[in-house]
Amino acid sequence: HVISFVTGVTWGYLIDGMSITPQSPLGGLLHSSEPAKDQEISKLGDSEDKQTVFDDLGREEESGPGYFLLHQGYTLWWIVTSIGLVFAVLLLFWSSQDPDFELSIKYNPFTLHGFITWIGLIGTTLSIILYLSQKTWIRDDTEASIGDKLYSMRETLIHSASETAFVTFWVMSAYLIFEFTMLFSGTNEADLAKYGDGIIAVVVASFIGLIPGCGPQIIAITAYTKDLISFPALAANAISQDGDALFPLLVRHRLASLWATLHTTIPALILGLALMILDVSF
Repeated sequence: HVISFVTGVTWGYLIDGMSITPQSPLGGLLHSSEPAKDQEISKLGDSEDKQTVFDDLGREEESGPGYFLLHQGYTLWWIVTSIGLVFAVLLLFWSSQDPDFELSIKYNPFTLHGFITWIGLIGTTLSIILYLSQKTWIRDDTEASIGDKLYSMRETLIHSASETAFVTFWVMSAYLIFEFTMLFSGTNEADLAKYGDGIIAVVVASFIGLIPGCGPQIIAITAYTKDLISFPALAANAISQDGDALFPLLVRHRLASLWATLHTTIPALILGLALMILDVSF
C-alpha cells in the first residue's frame, strides 16, 4: 500500500506538472494546454448546473429472477455470515490458546466441528447464488448499483452482500483453477515458480491490471500467495489495476478512461522492473 500510494501521488503530480490531459496527451511538450483546460472546466461547470452527478446515476431494473434472488436472499446471507464471523473469531481465540487445535470437517451438525462445517458450506453456497444473481460477473459494481446505494441503507446492505459474494466466488474459483491446473498438467509449484520472478512476470502482471474489475486481480494475488509470482510482479499488478470505477468513467468520458488506464500501466511497469532489478521481495 505504501509503494502504491507513493507511486500514485508522485506520478499524479508529474502528470499535473506536465499539463497532460486527454485532449493534450503530451501536455506542455507541444503547446500550452491552459485554454483546453479552461474550456473543459467550463463545460463541466455547465453540465453540473443542469444536473447533479448524484441525480444522474442510473438505477437497477426491478425485474427478473436474479433481482428477486438478490433482494430477497441477502437477509439469509447476512444471518449466516454473522454466525460465521462469530465462529471465525472464536477459532482464532481457540487456536491461540491451543496450538494443537485443528478444525476438522464433520457433517454432523449437532457437533461443534460439524456445525461450523455446515455454516461454511451454506455460506459458500449462498455466496455463489448471490454472485450468479448479479448481472455483472466480472466487475462487482455498476453505475446503477452505486446510485441505489446512495439512496437506501437497505440497498447498501444488499450490494455489500453481493460484492462480498463476488469476492468469495472469485477467490474460490482462483484456488480451484490453480489446483485443477496443477493436477491435470502434472506440474508442481516449484516448476511454475521458475517463471514468476522475471521480466515477463512483471509485464504480464501489469497487463492483467488493465482488465477492469477485481476478479482477475484476485487470481494474480492468489498466484503470489502460492509463491508463483514475485513481489515486483505483485506490486506492478497492484499499481496497474483500474478497478470498477473505470466502468462509469468509460460511459461518461471514454477518452479520459483510456488515458487513465495508460497512466496506471506505465508507472506499474517502471516500478515493477525497478523492484526486480533491486531484488526487492517480501
